[in-house]
Amino acid sequence: MATITAIIEGSTVVEDQNGLTIVERIHVSGLSGQYVLLQAKANCGVAYGQAHPEATPQVFAQRIEPKPFGNSRTEAWVDVTYKPPNFGDIINDTLVRFHGTTRPVRTAVFDRDGEPIVAKYTSGEPPNEIEHKPQVVMITDDKAYGILTFDRFSFSLPNNALSLLNRLNASAWNGGAPFTWWCRDIQFEKMLYRSGYREHYAFEYDPETHIKSAVWRNIHGDIPEDIDDNPDRTVLEGNGWVNPRTKYTGNFNILGLPAVF
Repeated sequence: MATITAIIEGSTVVEDQNGLTIVERIHVSGLSGQYVLLQAKANCGVAYGQAHPEATPQVFAQRIEPKPFGNSRTEAWVDVTYKPPNFGDIINDTLVRFHGTTRPVRTAVFDRDGEPIVAKYTSGEPPNEIEHKPQVVMITDDKAYGILTFDRFSFSLPNNALSLLNRLNASAWNGGAPFTWWCRDIQFEKMLYRSGYREHYAFEYDPETHIKSAVWRNIHGDIPEDIDDNPDRTVLEGNGWVNPRTKYTGNFNILGLPAVF
């Protein structure tokens, strides 16, 4: 059975403009067989991509290098290099893009649960109110005003990230009020033969919110004067208008993406 001993001599800790770099030398003994260096790597107690147990900020094992211990076939050195994940050919800096776009107009008469969108209208003043027949109304989802994308590398995926797809921000996020950001795309790519994932997120921004209003109209298609045709979209419904919720909301902060705006 292999025995592992951390060695001070030959180990280094360096912090510079590129962050923290730690090289730890490990002595592995109790080895046997022809491929001593491969055994030393397999039994050194560290896996590629593993986080350093004490370093803050986190650094990860990006190089594991077994070396001969003299001519011994039972012992070997293993040098483990820990670095931030933006070294080498892995880029950890988050790439952020923002651009304007338009998308085709679509209409809907059903809300997020498949229920008809209904506007109710009552005219007149008490006690002479007239309750008119509720109408199934149509809304339009028109253009988005901007696309914000993030591309980054990480060693682990955020919990419940996919649950945010096709959701609106429940609270203020990246300079936008609730309901102004729509998560339209989430992609993950596995790094073959190494730890980590490439992540891609895309969000559409509408400063007027992604909630669309529908109002009651008479048989001529006109909106009565006493109906507010530009209601507060954070309120679900009022007299003669309705703000159907065609998308659910979510907490975008769990993604840990940087604040851009």
